Amino acid sequence: MPFERVLALSRICSQQATVSTVIYTDLVAGGPKGIVRQSNGLRAFLATFLYREQQLETAHTAALAGDSKAPAP
Repeated sequence: MPFERVLALSRICSQQATVSTVIYTDLVAGGPKGIVRQSNGLRAFLATFLYREQQLETAHTAALAGDSKAPAP
């Protein structure tokens, strides 16, 4: 596998962890009661998770196929 493709995949994985961690950490900071109080935040977290996973799937597929115009996640 060419180095450029490996690098693109590593960037995709890195961004995946960063976005999820920031949202999740903020959401659960207050424990179970905090999650209940922030039910809108939970909905946003779930919607964001789904959206990001779809973006990442597209980016991974493009990168593995060797598409040089792979969308940035």
